[in-house]
Order: sequence, then C-alpha cells, then structure tokens
Amino acid sequence: DGAPVALDAGAVLRMGDAVLIYDAVSWPPGLPPPTLTAGTSLARLRAEALADRVAATPLPVLIHGPTGAGKERLAARIHDQSGRAGALVPLNCGVVSAELVASELFGHVRGAFSGAAGARSGLFVAAERGTLFLDEIGELPLDVQPALLRAIQENRVRPVGSDRDRAIDVRYVSATHRDLRRLEADGRFRGDLFARLAGLTIALPGLAARRAEVVPLFRGFLGAEAPPPSTAAAEALCRYGWPHNVRELKFAAERARLFCLGLAEVSVELLPDAIRDGMADGMHDGMTNDTDGILDGNPVASMSSTPDRATLEALLTTHQGNVSQVADALGKHRQQVYRWLRSHRLDPAAFRP
Repeated sequence: DGAPVALDAGAVLRMGDAVLIYDAVSWPPGLPPPTLTAGTSLARLRAEALADRVAATPLPVLIHGPTGAGKERLAARIHDQSGRAGALVPLNCGVVSAELVASELFGHVRGAFSGAAGARSGLFVAAERGTLFLDEIGELPLDVQPALLRAIQENRVRPVGSDRDRAIDVRYVSATHRDLRRLEADGRFRGDLFARLAGLTIALPGLAARRAEVVPLFRGFLGAEAPPPSTAAAEALCRYGWPHNVRELKFAAERARLFCLGLAEVSVELLPDAIRDGMADGMHDGMTNDTDGILDGNPVASMSSTPDRATLEALLTTHQGNVSQVADALGKHRQQVYRWLRSHRLDPAAFRP
C-alpha cells in the first residue's frame, strides 16, 4: 500500500553500494547542535559534548557504559580540557585486591602492614592538582567506600597506618558498567558516595548504539596498507550487535588483515563467524530492511525488530543480567528489551552474579 516505514535508531539500510545508518538521540538543551562528520555517531557526539561542557569545572563526573565502549578515552578528554596542571591518575577498582585498595588510594607508612617495607604516597597524592580516574567504581569494596567518601568530602587523605591527614586538591572522574542505583538498593554501594561521584552522569553506549563508527574504526584497525571492506562486509559489520564493543571490532580487523593483503577488498568471508552468521540471519542489530522497496516506492517486504537469542544472551552475559545496560547497548527502551527477553524465554536473573 506504499505506507511509510518507521525506522528505529540504529537501523541499517543498504542502497546499492551504500550502507546507511539511521541515527537518533535526545540532545541536551543548552548544548550547541552537533556537527556530523564521517565516522561519528550522535551518541558519541552527545557524550563528548557533555564532557567538553563539564571539563573545566570542579564537578565530579560519572561515565556509564558497557565494557569496551571507550570510557577511559572520555575520561582522558575531560582531563585534557580541564586546565588542571596535575596528571590523570587511573585506578581500576576491579583488578586491585580488597586488601590493597586503601593503600593504593591513600598510601601507607612504613610498617603499616606486612610487606610495607617503605612508605608510599598513594594515588590521591599522585593526582594532586590533577584528576583521579576511578575506573569500574562499582567494584570498589564496600568496606573501603567510607574512607573514599571522607577523602572526597574533606579533601584530605590519611595514609594507612598514619595518624595524620594530608590536604589534597583532586578532581574526580569515575566510570562503571554497573547500575550503581541497583547496587545501592542491594546494599553493595553507598548512596552518599554515589551522590558525591555523580555530579554529572554521562552515558557512553556501546557500538550497537554507535553503528556509524563501526566501519571507519574497522578500516583504521585494518591499517592503510589493507583494502577496504566490500559493501556486503560493511553491511555485515554494521548489522552485528558487538556485545564486546571496540575490543571485539579490533580483533575482527586484525583477523581480516591476516588474509586480505593483496586483495581488492575485505570480503564477508574474511570476517569472524559470529558476524557472518548475524548477516545470514539478518538479525544481530534487529533489523532486516528491504530498501529496494523503499527506493521503488513499493511496500517494504519485511522488517523485524527482534534480536536473535544468541545476541541477547551475549549482551546479558556481558552486562551480568542488567537489562538497563542491555537496552543502552542496543539503543532501545528497556521495556522493549523485556519484551524480547520474554519472547526468547530468557530470564535476566540467571545472568547475574
């Protein structure tokens, strides 16, 4: 009947040799309108615009997004534009043992504990007049959180084993893939610490919500000496769900580079099985679009908006059953994701730690 087709954000359209991405995000009031260029997505431009606006202020920033989305780079962008003379000092709260977190953050005096043969200043002091980046803050042990809160509130730290405080001048940027409000409700994260860290929360979704970046990133990882991806390969890359985000894309490009040198293009056959399977199913981004019908003014033959079970399982595993984060990664509303999960009989609770 020639009726128009409503596209969801992230829809992938192929028109001849061109692969197009339909992109849409809500834009914060008060920020200048975005300037789209090749290889940029509205979701990333929104995150960067917020980062640029808050960078030169003392406001603490919490960056929320899935693992591999680029939260570290956004933190570095904030620090670089902050005007602060000190360094950007990172701490991955997810890889430091609970016994050593306090010593890493606040330092220790000689003999404070077994193995403390000498004094250590700690990361707060290292970040003096700079930025302390608390990566994976949701993994911070609960028993360390009161001391961190005190340091942030009072701008003072006390090394482990010492009876004296030291004044500090530090700006705080944190990042997490977890839902801190959920952790707070479960008693695993202090609400007062959350309030101190989340002066401004910036959402940085995964590649599933930033599809316009996929092919340019892929070509960058391939290197200048490698041929470009074919149209079919570019479409497959854009349709895939990228549950492991930029790291997975980088490995896909490195794999393709092993076999593509000397060829005219990177074909679909040189891509990993998961990407090829997603193309065969027409599902990994949840869209199957017959653009010939659009171009001819005829009805579209088919359109599906349901990701396959494997994509949903991979996202639930990555985000440990957090449906809000799965929705962010897909660029969809949470209620839509719940409908998909019910249709595939998937229980998010089964993926939680």
